[in-house]
Amino acid sequence: MNIEERFIAYCRIDTQSDPDHSDVTPSTQKQFDLAEVLRKELIELGLENVELD
Repeated sequence: MNIEERFIAYCRIDTQSDPDHSDVTPSTQKQFDLAEVLRKELIELGLENVELD
């Protein structure tokens, strides 16, 4: 996947925040889903110790 395709794929993920949970980050499961996509891609690129908390 080239950089343009990757950017478009990220943009397609709905990451709208939830104002009722503004004290929590991420405030929605969808935002966490994007973080998980990024985590997996970083590992595929060879990075180590990539964690979500």
